[in-house]
Amino acid sequence: MLGGASAGPFGAPLLDPGSFAAGGPSNMGKMSGATNLADTDPLGVQTNIDFSHVGGMENHIQQLKEMVSLPLLYPEVFQRFQVTPPRGVLFHGPPGTGKTLLARALAASCSSEGQKISFFMRKGADCLSKWVGEAERQLRLLFEEAKNCQPSIIFFDEIDGLAPVRSSKQEQIHASIVSTLLSLMDGMDGRGQVVIIGATNRPDAVDPALRRPGRFDREFYFPLPNREARLSILNIHTRDWNPPPSEEFKSELADLTKGYGGADLRALCTEAALNAVQRKYPQIYKTSDRLVIDPQSIDVVPRDFTIAQKHLVPSTSRSTANIASPLPSHLKPLLERSFEQVKGLLDKMLPNVKKPNMLEEAEYENDDSGFEKEKTMQTFETLRIFRPRLVVCGSKGAGQQHIGAAILHHLEGYHIQSLDLANLIGDSTTSADARCVQIFTEAKRHKPSLLYIPSLHHWQSSPILESVTRTVTSLLDELKASDPILLLAIVDCPFKDLSKDIKSWFGVNRSNRVTLPSPDEAQRTEFFADTIANIRRPPTEFPDALPRKKRVLDVLPKAPPREPRKPTESELQSQLAQDQKLIEYLKFRLGPVLAELKKKHKRFTKPINPPPQQPDPQADEDEISKAPKYYDVDLEKMHYKLYYNEYLTSQQFVADVQKIVFNAEQEHQRSLSVDHETVVKAQAMLTHTRVMVEQACDHQFDIDCHRMYERMKLRNPLLGQPKKRATPKEKNQPLPERQSGRVCGLEPEIPYDPLFSDRGVKRMISGCDAHTDHERPIKRNKGHQPSSSGSVKDDGAVDENHQTDGAIQESSAHVADVPDSTTPDYEPEPLKVMEPHLSGTIHSAVTLSLTNLFNVDNPQPNGLTHPQTSSTQGKTLNGDWNMQNGDTEPVSPQPQPNGNADVEMNASDQIPQHVNLGPDKDDPVGAPRPVEPPPPAIIPPIIYPDFVCPEQSVQAIHSELVYKTGRLSIDQLEELRAGCWNLIWNFRADFNRSLMIAECLSFIHQYFADILDDQELQNIDDQ
Repeated sequence: MLGGASAGPFGAPLLDPGSFAAGGPSNMGKMSGATNLADTDPLGVQTNIDFSHVGGMENHIQQLKEMVSLPLLYPEVFQRFQVTPPRGVLFHGPPGTGKTLLARALAASCSSEGQKISFFMRKGADCLSKWVGEAERQLRLLFEEAKNCQPSIIFFDEIDGLAPVRSSKQEQIHASIVSTLLSLMDGMDGRGQVVIIGATNRPDAVDPALRRPGRFDREFYFPLPNREARLSILNIHTRDWNPPPSEEFKSELADLTKGYGGADLRALCTEAALNAVQRKYPQIYKTSDRLVIDPQSIDVVPRDFTIAQKHLVPSTSRSTANIASPLPSHLKPLLERSFEQVKGLLDKMLPNVKKPNMLEEAEYENDDSGFEKEKTMQTFETLRIFRPRLVVCGSKGAGQQHIGAAILHHLEGYHIQSLDLANLIGDSTTSADARCVQIFTEAKRHKPSLLYIPSLHHWQSSPILESVTRTVTSLLDELKASDPILLLAIVDCPFKDLSKDIKSWFGVNRSNRVTLPSPDEAQRTEFFADTIANIRRPPTEFPDALPRKKRVLDVLPKAPPREPRKPTESELQSQLAQDQKLIEYLKFRLGPVLAELKKKHKRFTKPINPPPQQPDPQADEDEISKAPKYYDVDLEKMHYKLYYNEYLTSQQFVADVQKIVFNAEQEHQRSLSVDHETVVKAQAMLTHTRVMVEQACDHQFDIDCHRMYERMKLRNPLLGQPKKRATPKEKNQPLPERQSGRVCGLEPEIPYDPLFSDRGVKRMISGCDAHTDHERPIKRNKGHQPSSSGSVKDDGAVDENHQTDGAIQESSAHVADVPDSTTPDYEPEPLKVMEPHLSGTIHSAVTLSLTNLFNVDNPQPNGLTHPQTSSTQGKTLNGDWNMQNGDTEPVSPQPQPNGNADVEMNASDQIPQHVNLGPDKDDPVGAPRPVEPPPPAIIPPIIYPDFVCPEQSVQAIHSELVYKTGRLSIDQLEELRAGCWNLIWNFRADFNRSLMIAECLSFIHQYFADILDDQELQNIDDQ
């Protein structure tokens, strides 16, 4: 068997070098044999990512460098103390906090410091297999390859899927994989300079045996970035913007993005940039065409970030609601004083002590008593803390929930665990008591931490939470008095109304209790100040109060098609090597085919052409052209062409066999023999060839060869181009002089044949009287039709200047059935216009290409089919020009009815108006023409009516809002304010504020009446 399905002669898959520009070879991803093992090949490290692309993780970066770089640069330090550097670290934290990014930055940064570090990455449980023992084998191969390529890094992303907690309910296969991983990381055999990094957002799901020194020596917790880290991340993502956002705006944006991870901040910057594109060029979203735009004119403004923040939900807020939020700006007049009091208590309960790392501490001088000072420092840090507990209480609706959320926002960097009802009883598979134990365990693991109870007053009225109350009491008692674990509770009632067990949680110190007071008159005045200001604001200062003018968009021109990516020099060299290999494969496949043909069809190893005869120099060109012609090809010459790289596709090989068949048919017709054996044998050889070539070269291999042939033509433009051959008469005589120069009286540049010129002029004059335009091409095509590979002249002679090299022109109609393997796809020649020098009455000599005018959209087929003789050759356009393909012989114009042969005409009159003679030199092809902007329309100014706002009525509203709301709670004040703002928004377009003020007063009076009715109902219920 000579061929296989897209396989080489030795079973190796064939690569398509031309498909590299399209994204990869056609058989990319196919694995067989030894390649179907593990992902033991090191990943290509992205060198454009380093530690400068990671923000807010300076401490983690320093410790990672210590694990990887220090043993490579200073191994003598570890030999001095006979210690082994830490070679395992576990990254854990919420999703999108930079765990994978830091691992890639580590590999890129350490490799760029002088020594190459191999980086291996496994994603989750991708090494698992349905075969028993295959996963363990994959892990062993991975560690062996990493050890051979040391120093190296193995990164296990989502390691909880590969090494979960082992239990009796688990399948044995998972336990075997975990055991294999444990022994490979720290077993009897040393793993050398191989650093293991694991990443997970569920550290509890990882087997505890992995979380010990020797395997994962260190554990890095990746929390949500604090304000400084968020600012650093925003600076990283916007540092290449021109112009970048202002520092003031980035600082404010860092405050507004509390709860955002690193991935969320990157998505925020991306959405802001897309919003800027929509704002600047909305035209590109209304069409599928590519338009001309100026990317440098697109600037990102703060409004783009605000809109993006509305539509972006942080990843941490998708699973659970984010309860931490800053104190609302409209409530600061009422709650700012109480919040400052709470912050002062928190600073006393949990002193904010910054712990410098060892590297920062080494920058300062220490005396000999440093050990004693360090002990004293640690003693004060621990003994200043005693059971930090805080309860925020007050009457219902006093703003306790706003204060609680603001406290969580203020304690940024603390690990927060919520003991709300939804978190305790939301999971049906876990009891509320067990959930409490898990929450306290996580709080003790991530110190300092905070236990938040948002509605503690509901616990004493819920029978479900009675056992939970006792569990929490027991867990609080187990905590050390100096543990930095804060218990924060929110109560919507006075502290004295709580049960005795709950009161015991907060001790007897009254400083642990904060009672929110009712707002005084000054606070209420400041709270309703913006409401009064909005009533006095005219409609022109409100957004969307008045109809806006529609934006007039510029008409953007279409952009030219984008140029394809140019391959690099290395890619070109690789393509050339692949093409040479493909040519050798083609020889290997066609060689046995040709040997079989020579063995079974020996009669065609020699040419079939008749013995050459000496041409008669006195013979007419018509007689020479009518002589039968043969292709100079046989099996021996095909053998030569095969091994000298003249066959680049299998179709070219079959085409030469078809030429041998054509020669046999020509010889059979010339000899007038009744013996059809030679013709039948030739047809049998052609059938045999087609079958063997189809078996040797499959469809994919033919496609690869065709692509290679196209690339070879790009490298060598002369490849496949026809070679001009002179006729026997032209070999002995020089070319004639151009008729246009002779008619104009110019001296001939070279000698010419007068007989040839006179015969052409006589034919043109007599032909116009004897035949019409419709009869002339019919008469010219009588008899044998010449091949279209030569040019048809006016006198019926055939010009062989365009004849393919190696093929002799024939006179039989069988030429149309023989493909030409060496003729490339026909490309129309450019339009040529020859203007003679005008002096008196002249005959214009204008040569046009018929293909450029009529056959541009339908070019002739490629070399796989023989070109047909064009029926339009020799026809005239408007009776004036001879439309020949490549013929430069001038033609006299058609005589007028008066019979005069010499007609005066200008060259400009002969050129049709619809013929494009070529682009302007100053106008490059494909360049978009600039579109002149229309003149700006003159818009008359809009005249608004006078703004009327009765000041006396405004003062009445101010009096109602400030002086009659002394007994209202903060929630009621907020509700009253929201109702007034809704009315202000509904009547914002009115220039007369009388109706707005009347509606606000009516709403205020109705609200006060509703409160009195509700209080009377409560008094009745109490009685």
